[in-house]
Amino acid sequence: MINFTRFTSDNINIFLILIDCSKSMEERHEEVIKGLESFKKSFKNFPEVDSIRVSLTYFNDEVKLGEYKPIKNMKIDHYYEGGTWLNYAILEAAENLRQYIDEVYEETKIIPRATFIVLSDGDPCGDPVSENKGRETIRNLNLQGITTAFVACGNMGKEYGKQMEFMSTIKVKDIEHFFGKELSESCKEQSRSLSPLGSSFFSQVKSSGESSSNYSQTTAQALEDEDWFNQ
Repeated sequence: MINFTRFTSDNINIFLILIDCSKSMEERHEEVIKGLESFKKSFKNFPEVDSIRVSLTYFNDEVKLGEYKPIKNMKIDHYYEGGTWLNYAILEAAENLRQYIDEVYEETKIIPRATFIVLSDGDPCGDPVSENKGRETIRNLNLQGITTAFVACGNMGKEYGKQMEFMSTIKVKDIEHFFGKELSESCKEQSRSLSPLGSSFFSQVKSSGESSSNYSQTTAQALEDEDWFNQ
């Protein structure tokens, strides 16, 4: 895996987008492809684009980890088959994100801002990892100053994201519009900010976005304190 660790400024933002590719996503396949293409195009003239890296990571009953690339080089490769090992995917993707943060720090000596985004349309099915372990993983990301965001589509309700202690949750009906407009604006807002947006990540989508109050005050403090990186 070849990750990009050179940036044009010290305002470094990393986004890992974990996308459900289980069989139930089949009817949304074209929406996802078109949405990701729109997301990619929407950053064409964005001033901070060269200091953003995105990993498109896909999961069903396995995880296909994506390389961290400039947005213009994003590889869009959505497919649909298999089950929904959501907690397993969260565990694998979270560890991958932590490793990349370490790589960036070693290369630049700058602590990047990181956002962990999960999109799914259904509850875990046949998952070898427990919900408690998945929740613990999200909680740890929160405590490490990483913004966690859950995107519910299809039959999935945003209550799942709140129960799992994601900082920000949203329910979407139009995936193409979500990627091309709402997620794009949220990522741009994060890139303009000097601190993690946390529960305000979907503040650009006031009608259907919701902040989660389930995470602890300790987590809130971690978002404002970069000392977590050296712990």
